Amino acid sequence: MDLSHLSQSQIVVAAAVVIVILLIVAAVIWASRRMHLRSMRKRYGPEYDRLVAEMGSRKRAEARLAERERRVSQYDIRPLSEADRTRYLQAWKNVQARFVDDPGEAVGDADELLGNPWQPADIPWRISIAAVPTFPCIIRW
Repeated sequence: MDLSHLSQSQIVVAAAVVIVILLIVAAVIWASRRMHLRSMRKRYGPEYDRLVAEMGSRKRAEARLAERERRVSQYDIRPLSEADRTRYLQAWKNVQARFVDDPGEAVGDADELLGNPWQPADIPWRISIAAVPTFPCIIRW
């Protein structure tokens, strides 16, 4: 490539334009990744960072989360009735309140509350707390 016909100032301007374009592309890529990271943290909460640390790779962690999401999307998930939700939340608060005085028994009660099939009066399906005990929902599987 013969650049002898260009003046030194034209070469400097062309190089500056190329550098600015590369900086803009780098900034767009950086901003896109930053927005993606923010979106993943908003969507999955602390589980995202925990899984990234555990798996050693954001790509593998995101693949695992996507697989979980596909699997969970097959469940029939519906909110509890207000009465059943209130009843469950009261039981959960009772377990939490007993934890200070008798942690062993409270943990056992919590395990029973979370682990055993808990059925609303009108629906014979299992309840899953799915890591958010304050928002129980009905999951049929």
